[in-house]
Amino acid sequence: NLNDPKYSGPPNSMNTYTYPNPQMLSGEKNRIYLFWRGMNWKPTYSVSDDQGKTWSPGKIVVSPKDSDRSNRPYTKIAGDGKSRIHFAFTDGHPRNEPTNSIYYARYEKGAFRRASGEKIAGLNQLPFSKDDADIVYDGKTEGIRSWIWDTAFDGTGNPVITYSRLPKEDEHHYRYVRWNGRRWIDRPIVFGGKWFPQTPEGTKEKEPHYSGGVTLDPNDPRFVYLSRPVKGKFEIERWFTSDGGDTWSHVAITGESKHDSVRPYVVRGKNPTEVGPNALWMNFVNYVGYQNYQSSIQAANEDRRPFVSTDPMRSADAVFQWVRSNPSPYPKFEWMRAPLFSGVLEYGEYRKNGSALDWVRAEGLSNGYKMGPRKSFGDDVAVGQAFLRLYQLDKDPMQLAPVKEWLDGFTAMPHARSLEWKDSVHLEELAWCDALYMTPPTMTLLSEVTGDNKYIDKMNQLWWKTSDYLYDNEEHLYYRDQRYFTQRESNGKKVFWSRGNGWVLAGLARVLKSMPKNYPTRARFVTQYQEMAKKLAALQTQDGTWHASLLDPASYPVPETSGTGFFVYAMAWGINNGMLDRTTYSPIVEKGFRALSDAVDPSGRVSWIQPVGADPKAVKRSDTDAYGVGAFLLAACEVDRMRKRP
Repeated sequence: NLNDPKYSGPPNSMNTYTYPNPQMLSGEKNRIYLFWRGMNWKPTYSVSDDQGKTWSPGKIVVSPKDSDRSNRPYTKIAGDGKSRIHFAFTDGHPRNEPTNSIYYARYEKGAFRRASGEKIAGLNQLPFSKDDADIVYDGKTEGIRSWIWDTAFDGTGNPVITYSRLPKEDEHHYRYVRWNGRRWIDRPIVFGGKWFPQTPEGTKEKEPHYSGGVTLDPNDPRFVYLSRPVKGKFEIERWFTSDGGDTWSHVAITGESKHDSVRPYVVRGKNPTEVGPNALWMNFVNYVGYQNYQSSIQAANEDRRPFVSTDPMRSADAVFQWVRSNPSPYPKFEWMRAPLFSGVLEYGEYRKNGSALDWVRAEGLSNGYKMGPRKSFGDDVAVGQAFLRLYQLDKDPMQLAPVKEWLDGFTAMPHARSLEWKDSVHLEELAWCDALYMTPPTMTLLSEVTGDNKYIDKMNQLWWKTSDYLYDNEEHLYYRDQRYFTQRESNGKKVFWSRGNGWVLAGLARVLKSMPKNYPTRARFVTQYQEMAKKLAALQTQDGTWHASLLDPASYPVPETSGTGFFVYAMAWGINNGMLDRTTYSPIVEKGFRALSDAVDPSGRVSWIQPVGADPKAVKRSDTDAYGVGAFLLAACEVDRMRKRP
């Protein structure tokens, strides 16, 4: 009996034994500190100096002055095994504490201390008051109750905490807090849904503050495992932050589950870069309450090794899982999705991953494989590239008909306007260089599919109309549109946008892929493709990417991966198809793909993708978007194919 037998507590109090948490400190000759909820329901501790053979009488760690027996602080504890034990706790249960707050103290050198190191109380001065500890989250000030979930410490030894804010019983918000050496930084993670217990019909939920759960990886607290509702079931996800919680990426661990998966717990002591389970969780057939449930413990293998350019398909696997975990916000017909659909489709075919092919099918089918509503706007047919390829695989007329209908109308239009950027010319003509990826490859592929050359012939006419207007024959690069003819970068150079030229080079590769070898102007397309590739190879930066501005990379000094992805894809395709010299261009491709691999974060998110725009702009590590993700998948497949070719 570790609870102090001399302690009686207030009337009707109970001395309990729940939530035991042992911590051994090598810096104190392997003394073991055992924490539990014990005397009067308060956080209690005992120590052993003989490996657990004998123990000191239990002593309450923290308690309000009135020792109210209904007050039950909840604690989370993490020790470094050497000299520190981190201790995060609440006022009590949020059911009983309408302004339940989060507090922090740490044990070190014989005393409990604040995060700054300031002493709160020695072991002979316990219990201390919660008001003497750090207030990590102040429920009284915010007027919103909370509940503690986990604590750990980062590589510098500073504490990290996860908790939930509960503005309403059915609104649970997951939060991430860290001590930066000077103050507490509190950031949102994600909305966690409502309680997970399955409330019997006609009754009021007894535990409305039971969230699905949000727990830290103690081995690397940049990773968080959490449970939240997805498509009507609680699912387990892994979230990652590279900047202390300011931004997050995530990937699903479970999906399409039959039963709720909740309360993840990370395995202690495991090397997280070893392939295998990192987290365990409960999967409930039913959970009404702690005395009425049916559950199992589940886990899943994870591969959290860093991504390396020598294994493109492992990176591509992770990127595809990220795609499935993060639905794009764009309408299904929008151009942003076109490279993503084509990239996932290419990955699925090359990797022989049927789920990837099925994903594209499901995305297309959910919108009836429709094109966009603007019948002469080139962007609105870009998704047709993926649907035509599906038609080649499936022979489903539904995959062909909408593309053909759209292009039949487009091909019949006169396209006689000047490409000067005015009067919404882009709604009638291919007046911007991006359009050379969106429309011409779709037209060329439709001719291949149907055997009708009217589409490729119209494509040929429109390509060279746009090229004659926007292609700079001295620089062998494309202006984005007529507005940039006279604009200059900070260094006085012409404005040539990386992604804009990426669209064109990738568009050339995709046109040539479907174009008959004997097509009359094929050689002209090949010449432009080779001219651009030669110029772009010379513009690659030392970091392996092409920055947002091709001729003024110093003004945009960080990587940009959407343009880079398209360049790497198109050049690798050229090597694989005999249009570029392997000796000359494979080092460019390899260097570019190393940079792309470095941009894939542990969730499989491709970072450093410039947001939607029309010219060079600043980009952040956390920036990502569908088109750049698709470019990565296209590049990964071509690079892997290139390496396997003799």
